[in-house]
Amino acid sequence: MASQACCNVPPKGEPAVLSEDQIDQVAGTNIYVFGDRNAKRAVVLVCDIFGLYQQTKQGAAFLAKELDCLVITPDFFNGEGANLEWSRRKPRISIQALKNGPFLDFAGEERFLDVADAKGMTIPHICLVSPDEPADILKPYEEALPPHSEFELYGTMFHGWMGAQANLESEENVREFNRGYKQVATFFNRWL
Repeated sequence: MASQACCNVPPKGEPAVLSEDQIDQVAGTNIYVFGDRNAKRAVVLVCDIFGLYQQTKQGAAFLAKELDCLVITPDFFNGEGANLEWSRRKPRISIQALKNGPFLDFAGEERFLDVADAKGMTIPHICLVSPDEPADILKPYEEALPPHSEFELYGTMFHGWMGAQANLESEENVREFNRGYKQVATFFNRWL
């Protein structure tokens, strides 16, 4: 596992509450919708392992407003968090589908990042990481990213600082949470 904090540090607060007009269903999966449903562009925001928490909802609403777009968040865990036993199996996911549009990774985890994937990318990629992530894995990944990609270490933050583990009662976390989402919005405005 790339970061012990990934699954060992619990989320802050309670899962987000959504109004009925924010929930749709596609192929039997609930999706949470933020922003203008008639927008000309969209972003798919995948929640972290804990599911949709208020912090992620706040980030999705911010991106929808800043980008004047629709933000869709699939509920892969049916209103719950993922089974933490899955994380012990070190799953491997392919990012083949993500090679055709800009891609964001909030907290690049070793088991999800592969230098071979980065070398195969032809699209801009933004990766915002904390000191909890292993530099020996991330540096080669950063160096293999295609031109126009962004990679930044948020040196005072922790794994999950833009997701369910974000402590929005901490002034420093709020400042970096907002800076991170602004950086993402700027990146997507440039490439989306």
